[in-house]
Amino acid sequence: MNVGLVAHDGKKNLMQNLCIAYQDILKKHKLYATSTTGQMIEDVANLKIHKLLAGHFGGMQQMGSKISNNEIDLLIFLQDPANKKRTPDFYNVLNLCEFIQNMAKFQCIAFGCLFIFYHIPEVY
Repeated sequence: MNVGLVAHDGKKNLMQNLCIAYQDILKKHKLYATSTTGQMIEDVANLKIHKLLAGHFGGMQQMGSKISNNEIDLLIFLQDPANKKRTPDFYNVLNLCEFIQNMAKFQCIAFGCLFIFYHIPEVY
């Protein structure tokens, strides 16, 4: 499964903690992130991240392109409501996705999907 990871500046530490907590599940999937978020995750978790450009330098456009081309199966996007620098790229990515704003529901659904995806054998 291809998983996108995006976090506003005020949520990058939360993204790091989330990736540390779920690194055993996440390491079984192909991970993509904007460059700053990806580097911060790699610095603290034993995960390989395919880094796109920084969000404000085209990384959000790259992520949106991957989503619209069905190259991303799940996007984990931690938004900071205090962040007032929302560009059209930000809204374009949100328009491509269905999203959950409650962290508990998110953890149940997202990591349940990742766990199940990994544990269901392929049928030939």
